[in-house]
Amino acid sequence: MAGAAGAWSGSAPSAARILPEEVVVWEILVRLPAKELLRCRAACQSWRRLTSAVDFLLAHHQHQPSLPLVSFSAKDCNKQGYFDKVVDAFDHRLVPAERRRPVLGFRDCRGGRVVLHASCDGLILLSFSARRFQISNPATGQWASLPALVGAHVAGLYPHGSSGEEYRILYWKQRFKGDNPVYYVLTVGSSEEPRCIGLPMASACMKQLFLEGMSPSSSHPPVLLHSCLHSLQVRKRNSLVVFDTVGESFRSMRSPFFDDDWDPYLHEIQGTLRISCLNSVVLKIWVLLDYHKEVWSLRYHVKVPRVGRLYGSFLSSSSYTVVSEKGDMLLFLFNRMFHCDSKGKGLGEFKWESCDPCNAKHLFKESLIRHAFFPRRSSWETPYFLQGLLGGKRNLLVK
Repeated sequence: MAGAAGAWSGSAPSAARILPEEVVVWEILVRLPAKELLRCRAACQSWRRLTSAVDFLLAHHQHQPSLPLVSFSAKDCNKQGYFDKVVDAFDHRLVPAERRRPVLGFRDCRGGRVVLHASCDGLILLSFSARRFQISNPATGQWASLPALVGAHVAGLYPHGSSGEEYRILYWKQRFKGDNPVYYVLTVGSSEEPRCIGLPMASACMKQLFLEGMSPSSSHPPVLLHSCLHSLQVRKRNSLVVFDTVGESFRSMRSPFFDDDWDPYLHEIQGTLRISCLNSVVLKIWVLLDYHKEVWSLRYHVKVPRVGRLYGSFLSSSSYTVVSEKGDMLLFLFNRMFHCDSKGKGLGEFKWESCDPCNAKHLFKESLIRHAFFPRRSSWETPYFLQGLLGGKRNLLVK
């Protein structure tokens, strides 16, 4: 170790030379957010070379936390050249100045509807006015248009195979309103046409679900586990659809029972599926104890903080996301955001004078891995929603 440190490049920061290079790279730099890591690359050639290697980038991605995405809309949208809406990864554990990691930014959102369909391995799939679909990596600035998805109802984005270089999108379309939906699988970056897998074969109880169309991933993101996409179907209560991404087949899975007035979401923590349901008084969290036997257990029974009832009608204006294994949640309520524990105790309130927070319902895990399926582009071709998000202060109304 000492020899390695002594042979270190003379351009390395002097304060860092007291530590072996291996410790600095694999214990410190590997844990930094993407923005800070990119700044450190400029410190010396050695750091730039080592932190650009594929094995380091994979390790860096694994060390990044999965953070909830929160959109912030400006209350005053009259200034030219400013973002009037941004999407940030929010880390409630940090000090106020570091809680928001920039991901996306939009100008003049009143001119069209922006929908975030999926977030997977640092990739974001979004559409503009349901006509322009794009997939991007905000950390690297790479992006690609997906014209095949025009008019599509996206059900999920997922990696295929162990190489980490192929990603696919499950979606369905109707040729005309009232027609049976047809399901497709699109390989991102492939020159081949999307593969039609038709209308899934299903039992009588599941057939109606597929005829109505799977729930969109934009509002109820699926969970990838054991090479399968698990999707909670809100149109058919207590229904969990499992899509085998290898065999491209569907099956149903037992889920807990909950009433119509509950707002359910499926999520995964440390390799275990969980379903959380919220009504005006209580948040319940079920944990899947046995995946193969489909045994669920009610683990947490969280009382909604009293503040939720002080604002009147709760469900019409609320949303939430579970942020820890212990059942902590972020509660979005009337343009404010609250943090409470599994006992309903309020741990913090987050509010901003210039913008309103909204739950984007997806998790984001930064990745600096550059994918070959993205076309090579010049920097001037970078779309406006990716510009400046890693390279300095954003020109925003939303702060």
